[in-house]
Amino acid sequence: MEKYNTARRRLRFILALLFLSELPVAVYLVFFPYHFQRIFNLAGSSEPFFIREVGNFLIFATYFQYVAFRNPEKNLLAAQFTIVLRVLAGMLEFVEIVFILESFDLFYFALVFFCITNFVFAYLIVRYLRQMNLKWIEI
Repeated sequence: MEKYNTARRRLRFILALLFLSELPVAVYLVFFPYHFQRIFNLAGSSEPFFIREVGNFLIFATYFQYVAFRNPEKNLLAAQFTIVLRVLAGMLEFVEIVFILESFDLFYFALVFFCITNFVFAYLIVRYLRQMNLKWIEI
C-alpha cells in the first residue's frame, strides 16, 4: 500500500508540475505569438499560425493533465491520453530538430530540451501508473 501511495503522490506531482508550467506558456503562445517570434528571432512577418496552434495544443494537453491530476484512478483515460500527448509532442520536436531546423541557436537547444523532457515525463507517468497497478495503455 505504501508503494501505491508513493507512486500516486509522485504521479500527481508530475501532473501538477506539467499543468502549472505549461498553462502560462500556452496562454502566452496563443495571445502573444509575435513577441515569441521576436524573442527567438524566427523569420516571417506573417500571421504566426503555427505558434498559435502550439499554444492551442498545450491548452488541450493541460486540460487532460489537470483532469488526471484531480483523481488519477477515476480519470485514468486522461492520464493515458497525457502519455500519448507527451510522446506525440516529443516526436514532433524530434522531427523539427533533425529535419527542419538548420541553425544551432537558442530555439534549437530549447527544442532539444523539451524533446527530452517530454519523453522523460511520458516514461515517469507510465512507471507510476504501473506501480499503482493501473493500465497505462488500452489495446
